[in-house]
Order: sequence, then C-alpha cells, then structure tokens
Amino acid sequence: MKCTIVKKSSLKGIKGSIKAASKTVSVVNFQILDNEDDTFTIQGTDSAGNALDISGVATLTDSSSDVTTAAFIDPPAGMVSTAQFLKPTVAGSPVVLTFTATWTDGSVGPFTITVPVDITGSVATGLIATPGVPTVR
Repeated sequence: MKCTIVKKSSLKGIKGSIKAASKTVSVVNFQILDNEDDTFTIQGTDSAGNALDISGVATLTDSSSDVTTAAFIDPPAGMVSTAQFLKPTVAGSPVVLTFTATWTDGSVGPFTITVPVDITGSVATGLIATPGVPTVR
C-alpha cells in the first residue's frame, strides 16, 4: 500500500473532491511562496491507485521537514498537517517534507511518503545592497 498526499487547497471547488484530487500517486517538487502556509491531508491508496480513507485505522504519527529553518510543520491533527514555509530554497535543493502513517492495530505499515518542496521568494519587501569585490585604482 502507498500513501497519497493531497494538497488541501486543490480540493476546493471539486465535487467528490477526495476521489477526484487523490488520483495522484506522488508529488513532484511542489512549489509554494515563502510567505504561505498549506495543509497536507494523508490518505492511503490501493493497488489500482484509488484513494482510501485510512483515518479510521491509521494515525499520522510523524510530520517533519528536513530543513526546519525553511519549512516548519505543526504536529499532525488527525490525518492533516499544516506547514509554514519561511524562506526560499536554493534552486535544485528542495526542502523535503516527510509524513508517516501508522496503523493503530499494527497490522500493516508504518508507511512513509516524502514530498520535495521548492520554496520561492514572494514579492519584494525592501532593498539590500551587496558590495562587489574592491579593485585597486
């Protein structure tokens, strides 16, 4: 069994949204601005890639970021975690979010999914002056 992560905002306005939005098996370099927060809902998938609500049999036991200075994740609430994105990442070096679901009866799992996130800068909010290399006259 695989775990599927669904960005909560992608569910808005879609009738039967959980099934429609959760056909995605993996997330590839999700992009967000450095002044945004987002929630992530964890679901299971069957062998055909169909979404399964596992909230009655599993618990989201871990939600973490490998670079907490760039992205911080609140403790899980049910099968949902909220991430705060704090500063841009270097191109080609995404922050990696990790989510782990553990079955309450221990029959299967735990299952882990990782989500790479490219955090880009928001609009200009000020100025910075970077001096160049001094040269001799």
